[in-house]
Amino acid sequence: MSFNKESNLSARSKRRRIQEELQNSRNNYAHSFNESQTLINDEHSQSNVDICFNTSVSQPAFNEIINESLVNQNSEGNQNQDYILEFFNELDTNTSCLFSSSSSESEEEKDDLLNETTDQIFIFRKLIAQWAVDFNIPQTALNKLLVLLKQHKCFEFLPKDSRTVMHTKSVDSYSSFHTVEPGTYYHFGLLNGIKNNFPELSKGETDICIVIGVDGLPLFKSNPEQFWPILAYIRPESHNVFPIGIYCGKEKPADSNAFMKEFINEAKLLKDTGILINNKVYNLKIDGFCCDAPAKSFLLKTKGHSGFYSCSRCEHEGKYLLNRMCFPYTPDSRCPPKRTHANYITMNNEDHHVGNLSIISTLPSFDVVTCFSLDYMHLVCVSVLFEN
Repeated sequence: MSFNKESNLSARSKRRRIQEELQNSRNNYAHSFNESQTLINDEHSQSNVDICFNTSVSQPAFNEIINESLVNQNSEGNQNQDYILEFFNELDTNTSCLFSSSSSESEEEKDDLLNETTDQIFIFRKLIAQWAVDFNIPQTALNKLLVLLKQHKCFEFLPKDSRTVMHTKSVDSYSSFHTVEPGTYYHFGLLNGIKNNFPELSKGETDICIVIGVDGLPLFKSNPEQFWPILAYIRPESHNVFPIGIYCGKEKPADSNAFMKEFINEAKLLKDTGILINNKVYNLKIDGFCCDAPAKSFLLKTKGHSGFYSCSRCEHEGKYLLNRMCFPYTPDSRCPPKRTHANYITMNNEDHHVGNLSIISTLPSFDVVTCFSLDYMHLVCVSVLFEN
């Protein structure tokens, strides 16, 4: 057997093959030795039987037979022993040469194996977290699953708690929680959302354009508990929506200014200082608000879509027709005055407002008239019809 043939196998593969050859040789040797020992014993037994039953065999002849058998046995044993010793000597020589010549390669393979194992563990934990999110798995159920998986040696690396898998951040203090009557508000932060969802912009791009969305949604059918989230996305990545803040309470916020205060203050600060990302300063630009008609009137503190002066684009007075608020054109009012940001600030049309001004109007370079989208469902399909 020779190991002098060059091979492109890795050191780990070579060691594995050497161990297999070594084990096979040991098994073959043990089997051959047992057969030879059995054959010799049989010959001895037969010779002894012949000697015992053949009274004509003299003592010198008996001694000669025994000596010859012992010589043959020792000769065969020595041959097998020489073969094994030769094999082990060659194996030791080649193995020592192999390890001495590829010690650095062995260390690199160990590092590669460690990195590969770490990557597989990370991917598996990420898949479990994604599965729990996709199927709304409760924390208690995920904890039980982790305990069951850890009983098998292949999954001993998994954590015991689902919060480790889900990367749930612990709240050490309640400094980020604020009381917004009649509920509680938590501010995630506009800057954090932008940095975590920053898209690849062109090299010459200097503005970060975001769109804000606000709406209320119930949490349960049998409970008045509800969420009012402030959401945003960065143009043009409209599918990456992130939360800025969330209000939770049994009723909607009593004052929209208190609800929007944290966001507006942070937005004004970022517009003044800019946003530093990848050693480059970007300007913050709020492109608009995307809300339905009820949420829009709530944020701007204006009449709802069923009010007489509820139109957010003109000062035309509405009329009830067929139990719906409509804005029919007449010869006298075919071109009603347009609403402007300046008129909103001065509250030129008092019938359009409810209470004081919205804090949103304090945003720099933001027009409360044109930067709020129109809600087709409430303005046309549900209650308001425009007639020519």
